Amino acid sequence: MRDICCTLPKRNSQRMCLTLPLMRLAERAPETGEAKSVGKQYDSVEHFGEQLSEYKRPVLCTLDVDSEVVTVLDDGIPNGVLPTEPCWAPDDAGVVFVGYKELPYQLGVIYCNQRPSAIYYLDFRSGECAVIGHDTRAVSSPRFSPCQTQLVWLQNEPSGPHKQCRRLIWCDWATKDIRFIIDFVNHAGSAGFPGIYADSLPSRCWSSNCRTVVLSSINRSKDCLLAIDVRTKIGELLPLPPDASSAKVLDFHRDWLVVEASAPDVPPFIAAGFIDASKPLTSNIKWTCLTDCFKLNDIAWRVKQHTAKLAHPEFGNQLFESILVWPVDSSKKKDSKKGDEEKPAAITELPLPLIAFPHGGPNTSFTATYMRYVCGLARCGYAVLVINYRGSLGFGKSTVDSLLGGIGERDVSDCIQAVEETLAESASSADNSALPRLDGEKLAAFGGSHGGFLGGHLIGQRPGMFKAAVLRNPVINLATMVGGSDIPDWVYEQSGLPFSHDRLLDAETLALLWSKSPLSHASKVNTPTLVAVGLKDLRVPPQQGRELYRALRARNVPTRLLVCPDDCHPMSSVPVQSSVFVDIVLWFNRHVMGVTEEA
Repeated sequence: MRDICCTLPKRNSQRMCLTLPLMRLAERAPETGEAKSVGKQYDSVEHFGEQLSEYKRPVLCTLDVDSEVVTVLDDGIPNGVLPTEPCWAPDDAGVVFVGYKELPYQLGVIYCNQRPSAIYYLDFRSGECAVIGHDTRAVSSPRFSPCQTQLVWLQNEPSGPHKQCRRLIWCDWATKDIRFIIDFVNHAGSAGFPGIYADSLPSRCWSSNCRTVVLSSINRSKDCLLAIDVRTKIGELLPLPPDASSAKVLDFHRDWLVVEASAPDVPPFIAAGFIDASKPLTSNIKWTCLTDCFKLNDIAWRVKQHTAKLAHPEFGNQLFESILVWPVDSSKKKDSKKGDEEKPAAITELPLPLIAFPHGGPNTSFTATYMRYVCGLARCGYAVLVINYRGSLGFGKSTVDSLLGGIGERDVSDCIQAVEETLAESASSADNSALPRLDGEKLAAFGGSHGGFLGGHLIGQRPGMFKAAVLRNPVINLATMVGGSDIPDWVYEQSGLPFSHDRLLDAETLALLWSKSPLSHASKVNTPTLVAVGLKDLRVPPQQGRELYRALRARNVPTRLLVCPDDCHPMSSVPVQSSVFVDIVLWFNRHVMGVTEEA
């Protein structure tokens, strides 16, 4: 075994359960003889995909800290179940864990909370391993209450969007009675509760009275703190620390809540607050900043709401949002702590160039947090419009589902609409300074992954609209993506097609995938385009970006290809992030602003 990490000690502190949720699984090494046998050492073994390719056969282990003996818990776990996320059951009578189903070939797990899985209970006394609840769902984050009588977890459907609206499930441990505490929310409207959008529950999420669960959840374009009473099944949004527009739970223990908070103009800081369970949750938190909290005086921002013009045949004209971030004259910016509407506009003599920046996913969201790239681009003189097109999280289940089958069309329409409405509002608000002055002749497109997919569509479907584009690990050709990605199901599901492991591409499917691909518009592109890829990317193969680079280069469109040999999909190593950011700014300066590197 290797990379064994403890997750939770027994209460008697003599034995610990080992293996860590997905990121560091205890890994079964091959038998010595098998590893050395000629003819088998190069056999391929299925793994968990992007960023988890080293992890193939996770196992549950216990460690006796007195004798230092590690025991693998093989007996009782059903064949074809890959365990992860273990926690001790009450009275240390067994282990509760999430079990992934072994498939004909494994699909990538990171950024995907819809993988088929179930909650299992391995009873040490009987040796039996039983499913708690449904075995045909996708689950995560089993968490026992401090009194050890209640278990909660997150659950959603085992197919469809890779991130979804989720249910909070509650279980009475003694009776195994199971209930929905928070169900899916299909339609949230402009202000209603949109449902739960969280990758996981905090490791410690229960109040000391075993009544309230606290978690982070996306609510439209913000990361919110959600407190859920498991008895009344009512969720409340908790107040955020001062100056913050978003916050994420780091820990919740003995009613002390620790969060990381920020805003587009406030770098991340740590804050702590005590929740008095005897008082209304929304009014009794007094926050204390544990690290420095300060505003950037040269950045302003605003959340904008849009009603989609391109209607969905079932869901109609849905709402989506964007966040505009722009530079301001720090000497003239007001000091305001009253909310978004009080934030001042830029005071500038010249209209600002605008960068359209849709997020990747597509089933995720940009939230009103501190975003390094966005802040950096704003400080370089650009207004940045980050776009939460339909398919984004935090707006209701129907908004997430509405993009299935509509990629390359509905999401592209939303991005263009957001840009055009922002430009129009900027022009009409020049006198009252609600928004900065924006230059509609100096537009750029920027995005990564599915955001790069959208950037490719924007410059192809609207040739001449954008003066420059930067695409990071972009999806360019869906037809060739199927065979190279660790999530081929993504291609089918997002294109509106059912996925099965034994499905083969046929001419009709290839034609559909090609019609939805940015590369199908490459002959119309005249926008100078910078493409950056990571050679270790298993999610979007680097050949995707290279296909666009070759197509543009063959047509004499100015283009560059940045190849990062040691980076995977996020391209998040410090050397790559810093170097690529400089390349991005220089590319935009040259092709949007007409500034050469020498200047």
